[in-house]
Amino acid sequence: AVDGIYQSARFEAGSGLNIIFPLEQLSDDGGYSTFSNFVAERSQMDIMTFTSTNSLVGQIWSRGYNVINRANHVIKYASDSTKIRGAIIKQAQAEARFFRAFYHFRLVQIFGDIPLKLEPSEVIAGNLNPKRNTTREVYQSVIEDLKFAKDNLAPFYAYTSINGGRATQAAAKTLLGKVYLTMAGYPLND
Repeated sequence: AVDGIYQSARFEAGSGLNIIFPLEQLSDDGGYSTFSNFVAERSQMDIMTFTSTNSLVGQIWSRGYNVINRANHVIKYASDSTKIRGAIIKQAQAEARFFRAFYHFRLVQIFGDIPLKLEPSEVIAGNLNPKRNTTREVYQSVIEDLKFAKDNLAPFYAYTSINGGRATQAAAKTLLGKVYLTMAGYPLND
C-alpha cells in the first residue's frame, strides 16, 4: 500500500511538467516560449488568463488528492490490529503522513484554503463538495504529520532498487523547515 503512494506521486517526479506551470510559469522564472509545442492551456497559464476549467490546474488538484487518499488508506488501515510487526507499521504510517503533509502543503500553497482530507474517501463517501479548511488549519495538520514522520522515519535507507528514494528523517525535517519558513510569510505571517 505504501508503494502505491510512491507510484501515485511518481508521475510528477518523473515528468514534473504539470507542477512547473503554476509554480514557475506565472513567475519571472518560467515562460511558455521555452516550449516548442503549443498547448492552449499552457499559453493561458503564461499570460494568466486560465480558468477553473484549465485541465493543468485540475490535474494538480486531482493528483494531489489521489496521493493524499492513498496515504489516508495506509494511515487508517495499517494499525496494530494487523499481523504486521509494529516497526513496519510505524514506518508505513510515517511515510504515508510525510506524503499527506507534502501534498496538503503543495495544494494549500497553490490554492489557498483547501479541503483537509484526513480520512480515506470511502469513509466520507457522498461528500463530493467537502468544505474548505482555513490555510492555518491545513498548516497545523501538515506540521503534525511532519513531526510524526520526523520521529518515525528511518535516518537513511541502504540504496537499493526497493529502498531508493524513500522518505527519510532528513526529508521530513527539511520539509518541516520549509513549512515554517513559508508560514512566516503571506498569508499567515506567523
